Amino acid sequence: MAEVIGRDLVEILDVAYIHLSLSDGASLYLAPDGAPLEQNLLPENWYDHEWLKDHAKSLPGTSCARRVETKPVEGRSLDIVIRNSRVGQETPSSDCLLDDITDWQFNSPFEEFQLLNQLRSSRDGATEVVHTQKPYGIFVPPGNIEPWQMGRKQSVFSNASSRMTNLELDIHKEYYVVYGWIDGLDATQVGMQPEQIKELTLKVDSDLASKGFKVGDRKPHHIIVRPQIDGTLLKKGDHIVYAIIDYELLTRTEEYLASTSTMTRRAYHERQAMRFAGSQHKFPDNLAPINILGVDYVCGKVPSTGGTLFVVGKDPRLFDYFLPERWRRTPSIRLSQVRETYKTITKDGLNFVWRQSRVGEVPNVSPDDEKSLNMLEFGYNSPFEEVKIALDLARNGANTIYPRAIYRTGHTTEVATAMLDDSRYKSHSQIVCQDGLLILRPDREYVNIWGYWNGRDEELAERPESQYSTMNAMQAYQKGILGKREYRALLKRCKATLESCGYEDLNLVGHHVLLTFEGDNLMLDPNGKPDVRFCNFDLTMLTRT
Repeated sequence: MAEVIGRDLVEILDVAYIHLSLSDGASLYLAPDGAPLEQNLLPENWYDHEWLKDHAKSLPGTSCARRVETKPVEGRSLDIVIRNSRVGQETPSSDCLLDDITDWQFNSPFEEFQLLNQLRSSRDGATEVVHTQKPYGIFVPPGNIEPWQMGRKQSVFSNASSRMTNLELDIHKEYYVVYGWIDGLDATQVGMQPEQIKELTLKVDSDLASKGFKVGDRKPHHIIVRPQIDGTLLKKGDHIVYAIIDYELLTRTEEYLASTSTMTRRAYHERQAMRFAGSQHKFPDNLAPINILGVDYVCGKVPSTGGTLFVVGKDPRLFDYFLPERWRRTPSIRLSQVRETYKTITKDGLNFVWRQSRVGEVPNVSPDDEKSLNMLEFGYNSPFEEVKIALDLARNGANTIYPRAIYRTGHTTEVATAMLDDSRYKSHSQIVCQDGLLILRPDREYVNIWGYWNGRDEELAERPESQYSTMNAMQAYQKGILGKREYRALLKRCKATLESCGYEDLNLVGHHVLLTFEGDNLMLDPNGKPDVRFCNFDLTMLTRT
C-alpha cells in the first residue's frame, strides 16, 4: 500500500488542488470538491486491479469511462466515475459532431477541471445553473508508458502541454480524471421520441452557449435526465431537468473568447498606463515591491520554473501576465539573426517582444578601432540597466519601446571564465532581493520582456485593436522606404537625440531604431521627419550624470 509522503497546495489553471505525492511515485491532485473525500479517493481504495474487476462497471461511449464503488472507509463508500484522459490523442471523427474535426482537441485533465469549474460557477445565461458531475481529482499512476501505447502523438500532446501553467504534462504518464457519480439515465434510455431528444439537445446547446461554452461531442448519451415514479421526467417549470457528462471536448465559444480577450487586453493596458502610480492594491504573500537602480518592480518567484520575475511598476495585478508559461511557448517570430529576440502573442492575446540578455558576455568584436575598443571596455548592460535607460530616455523626451518585465531563469548555467565579463556582477553586487539573494547572478540567464510597439498604452486601453505596425530603420532602407541619404540622416538625428538625453549608443545601427507605420503610411513627427523609437539599449552608455 502506497503511503502519502508529500502534501502541498498548488494552483493549476485557476483551480486550487491538494497535491498528494505517494511512496510508489504516483500523484493525486484533489480538487476542491474532492478534498473532503480524501480517504475514499486515495488510490488504494479504488485503483486496485482485483477490486476493479468486481466493483467497476464500464459505461457506454468511446471514452472508456467506468463507474466504480470505492472501498468503504469508516463505513462509507463512494460511487465515482473514472476515465483515462485522452490528452495527446487525435480526435476520432466519431467523437466530434460540431464543426471541422481538425478544430477540436481533447482537453488535458487540468483543462477539463478548469472549464468545468467555470461552467459550474457561472450564473450567466438563459439558465442559472447547468448541472454536471462534481470534479473530484486527477490521478497520475506510478511508472511510465510509451506514448504509442496510449495513442498519443507528440505534436498533439505538445500543443496541449503548451496550454498549461504551473505544471508540465508528461507524455509518458497516464492521467485519470475522477468524478462523482450522478444519478439518472441518459436521454436515449428513457423512451423519449427522436423529436423530444433533438429538442432537449438543442436546449442544452443553447444553455451552454449562453454561458460561453460548447462541446464537440454533443450526444444524447451525455445528457442525464431523471425519471420519476410515475414515468415522467423531472422538470422545473416547463423544462426537463438535465445534467451533462463527459467534458473532454468542452471548450469556450469563439464569441466568448473574442469578448474576454478584448477585455483582458483593455485591462492590461489600463494597468500599464498607471503602473507607476501609487498602487492601492494589496500585495499577495508571494509578491513584494522592490526598487532596483531607481526603478520600481513587483518581484516574485515563478512556481512552474523556480525562476524569478521582476515586473516593471507598482501594480501586483500585472505580475501574472508575464509568467513564462504565458509567453515562452506561444508561436513566435524571430526578429534578429544575431541574437535571441522574438515577437509573440501571449496566451492573453498581448504583443510581447522577449530578448535574451547579453549581460556577462564579452562583445564579439575585434579591437582594431576605437568603436570596438569602447564596446569591449564598456561591456553589455545588465537587464536592469536596460530598463532604467529606456525609462530615462522616455522621461527626457526620446521615444522608446516599453520595458515590461525581466525574467530570471530557475536553472543554472555555467559560463567559461574566459568568456565572462564580470563587470556588471561586480557593480550590482550590493543589490539583493527580499530573499537576500543577489538580483544579478552569473549562473542564471535573463530575459528582457518589452511591449511590441503598436501604440501607446493610453490609446490601446481605449482601442485595443491598433492599426500601427513597425519596421526597423535597416529594414526600411533595404526595402527602399528610406534612401541612403535619409537613412544616414536618421541615424545622425538619433545620435543627437541620445546625446541631448545624456546617453550614447556605442553601436548605433538601424536595427536599434523603429519606424512606425499606419497602414502603408510612414508616421512623421511634428517636424515632418520619420517618427523614430529606440528599441535596443544593451550598449547604451550614460555620458553625463
